[in-house]
Amino acid sequence: MTSLTKGPVTVREFEEVDLKSAMLIEAFPTIGLVSTIAASYLVSQLKLRLVGTVTGPFAPPVAVVYGGRALPPIRIYSGDKVCGIDGTCDQVFLLMSEFPLPDQAIYPVADALLEWAQAHGCRELVSLEGLPREGTKDPPGAAKALSKPPPVYGIGATERARAMLKRENISEMDSGVVTGISGVLMWLAEQRKVDALCLLCEALKEFPDARAAAGLVRTIDVLLKHIDINLEPLLKQAEELEVQIKAAIDTAMDAKDSRTLPQPSGPSTGMYY
Repeated sequence: MTSLTKGPVTVREFEEVDLKSAMLIEAFPTIGLVSTIAASYLVSQLKLRLVGTVTGPFAPPVAVVYGGRALPPIRIYSGDKVCGIDGTCDQVFLLMSEFPLPDQAIYPVADALLEWAQAHGCRELVSLEGLPREGTKDPPGAAKALSKPPPVYGIGATERARAMLKRENISEMDSGVVTGISGVLMWLAEQRKVDALCLLCEALKEFPDARAAAGLVRTIDVLLKHIDINLEPLLKQAEELEVQIKAAIDTAMDAKDSRTLPQPSGPSTGMYY
């Protein structure tokens, strides 16, 4: 087992990895849990295997139990390399956690992750983020938002990354603020000339937003030329969640003294996809 340690952060590999044809996807929790839902879906659909973890004093003292296995709270997954007849290849590596990083850990983790990715020849880094959807603070606004597909925007850290966005007709975010590890990864990547993208999808803040997560997964599918991702199960889950959310919104609107939206019951949208 090899590792890279920088400051308080250690990236531990459970097996030797090669990222030369790989897209490394970063997914820490964000608005509407869109990154967590998208990452969990990718692990399930692409049958990614656990190949590493990130450890440090900032990591929560927990194990995430999935499929009867006790897993670290921050995990690195890998899929198979798939090549086309033109000789080009795609491979997915994914870093995910169900737990947000404390503020003091964001820069050290971003710094170590970029160094680890560069050391292994990573082709590009893709960070998944959510943006608050406009007009969803009140129940009628939230109900109306559910009827529209959420837009996905992109930010590129290099000319090649921005060219990827243009080639795939992904709208570029012209101005704004990207918080958390995604924001730090982007400005560090620009400084170090690492090809990196941040994909941002508008999401509901009050509920897990599987449709917004599907927007992110669909965009990743577009960027990967030799790997196909079936979106149907995730879209079906999004429809089920929306029925629950709309029912909760109707209840909230009917309740005269209600001050907060009731939480929907039903299937989990975390990593237990």
